Amino acid sequence: MQHLLSLINVISINFHFRKDKGEYRMFAVTNRQRRRQMVKFIHAGLMSAVMVVMMCGGAFAQGIFVPQGSAVVSSVYVWYNTAYNKDLSYLYLTNITNQSVQVKVSVYNHDGADISNFGTVYTGSSSASPTYVAAGGIFEIPPYSSRMYAVYGTQTAQTVIYGHANVEWSSSDPQLKKALMGVYRQIGQGSNTKHQGYFSHSILLNGGQPF
Repeated sequence: MQHLLSLINVISINFHFRKDKGEYRMFAVTNRQRRRQMVKFIHAGLMSAVMVVMMCGGAFAQGIFVPQGSAVVSSVYVWYNTAYNKDLSYLYLTNITNQSVQVKVSVYNHDGADISNFGTVYTGSSSASPTYVAAGGIFEIPPYSSRMYAVYGTQTAQTVIYGHANVEWSSSDPQLKKALMGVYRQIGQGSNTKHQGYFSHSILLNGGQPF
């Protein structure tokens, strides 16, 4: 079979068929005809490559996120009663690589609804307050940098959320295997006065190992 395919390929490159006096005859392909064939093959190949690039570009334009690593946060708890009587959840994520990574945090409540839009991303500052970076669950962490993802709930009405989260990351380097380390932290305030009654506890993501 392989020899037959090779023979067909040789014939298709070096010969062509055309009708002569009512019969189809095989004629040798001239150099000019061979060049035309090559131009057609190259054109077809270029068109295929353009289609692939357009399809990939469309996928990126639609914001398709292809994760290279992930970790599950098995418990996310938010309780909001008043500004000084609440429990909030935070994710502290660190990029341990020498290149930027895209991070996607998906938070789901007790009914399985995606509430990632409740989250806000912060970084450090030289003042007493963190610096706002972005809203929602998709953001970038530069090389060797850290970000805090805060799950605040609505913060405008009384709320109780029992849920979980999934942390994913991707990069421009397909060979990169592990990029993030992280901690989940819950902070509660059980007093009706501004600076009293705080408590907190932390859980290492992925058992404290990079993912």
